[in-house]
Amino acid sequence: MKIFVQITSYRDPELVPTIIDCIKKSKNPNSLHFGICWQHDEKEDLKEFEINPKFRIADFSWKDSKGAGWAKSIAQKLYNDEDYTLQIDSHHRFEKNWDEILIKLIEESDKEKPIISSFAGAYRTSNNEKLNIEPYKISITGFDEEDLPILRPDYINNWEENKALLQARFLCGHYIFARGSFCREYEYDPDVYFEGLDVSLSARCYTMGYTLLHPPKSLIWHEYTRENRNKHWLDHTEALKEQGVIEKSWSERDELSKKRVRQLLGIKDHGIDLGKYGLGSSKSIRQYEMYIGVDFAKQLLHPAAVKGDNPYQHTDEEAWKKELVGQSEPEELSEYSLEIDWDADEIEKADDYEFWFFGFHDEDGKEIYRNDFNKQKDPEILSFKKTNVSITFKSKKQPKSCIIWPYSKSKGWLTRLETKL
Repeated sequence: MKIFVQITSYRDPELVPTIIDCIKKSKNPNSLHFGICWQHDEKEDLKEFEINPKFRIADFSWKDSKGAGWAKSIAQKLYNDEDYTLQIDSHHRFEKNWDEILIKLIEESDKEKPIISSFAGAYRTSNNEKLNIEPYKISITGFDEEDLPILRPDYINNWEENKALLQARFLCGHYIFARGSFCREYEYDPDVYFEGLDVSLSARCYTMGYTLLHPPKSLIWHEYTRENRNKHWLDHTEALKEQGVIEKSWSERDELSKKRVRQLLGIKDHGIDLGKYGLGSSKSIRQYEMYIGVDFAKQLLHPAAVKGDNPYQHTDEEAWKKELVGQSEPEELSEYSLEIDWDADEIEKADDYEFWFFGFHDEDGKEIYRNDFNKQKDPEILSFKKTNVSITFKSKKQPKSCIIWPYSKSKGWLTRLETKL
């Protein structure tokens, strides 16, 4: 059984360590065949792999790169009829025998066209430390200022007791495992730059008949901070475009990309014909919305989606719509007023915080309330002028812990800080 490991790498010193760890931790290293979209500068070197027949490398200067969707579409074309495919980025670490475990999960699943994905766990490049062993599921927080969904990681409750795959709302492009035929059936839209890639991937796969699934344990870890790595959006500037170094700036690609994602999800009609990069024909986008509990166009969420409960296929659209607009029977809630303090030295620093996540969990570790503080509304918190905040909310369950989790625009999720209440 062969596995096609497809990797996209942009000026990343973690590429070679990722390849080495992927091979080292696999049960059957001889079954691995790599396809790499390598976007690099003159300092990088893949000579040790270029002569290996199990490596197929699409070689590009970083100046010719066109974004995440384009790179994934290139890597995908290197597929050569392997039995399975693992899709990752170039900064990952692996659990021992990850390949054997994922194949077993796929083959024992009774679901139609199973596809396994999630936000991978987190690790540090400095010492390869894995920062969590709890597996994530992907939930939705709301919508950003450009009407695109905001996805978040939530821990899977009681994961130690569960051995089976879990139903998922969303997929993540940095961690996908499926049968190899996925590479033929699903073609990445090369004009989806970065933001919106995961939700478009999820909607298209669902409507193509795939069953979206989360793994029951952590098998792969991802480096989220992007420390010591060049970023596409910092390289591909308007200034370099004017100098003739690059074809388009990142912002031009990003603007078109978001229009394509909004068109796909039915959020707004930009008059774009998506062609083969549109939705599938097995199910409708409305069926997907009623499965995940989201109305994309109206930007409404079902209570189950907000809580991160397991998704299920609603069949009564009228009842579902009433729940989206808050017309369901109210639950009995208790009000909690909490004073949250933190030590500024324990918060990982960044110059471009997008928001700080404050999540409250019950005794089972389930999130019962979330409040995000951003630089527009809460500049004193994000600038460390305040190290405490008062938060009031209503919940059926008593909060037992609070997680403070900053998010940086350039680095992604930073270090989590958890305090007991």
